[in-house]
Amino acid sequence: MTTREANQYLGAILETAAETEPGFTGETIYQMGLGVSLSDWTILRSLLYAGELATFDGNAVKLTDKGRAMAAKVSAFKAA
Repeated sequence: MTTREANQYLGAILETAAETEPGFTGETIYQMGLGVSLSDWTILRSLLYAGELATFDGNAVKLTDKGRAMAAKVSAFKAA
């Protein structure tokens, strides 16, 4: 996975997670939906957690306030 791909995947995860709130989507759905390997998903998960963009409760991906703000920026960028 390249840096560019990782950024695209992270944007997609953030935007989707924001759209599903207040519910959540499981990690497996993101991994399978993006078509990434388990090792690539582990990297993406680590980036989300280390960047304080998301928390993980079981396999549920939940955005933090910082993650919601970033998701809004991604959506605005796509709309421009």
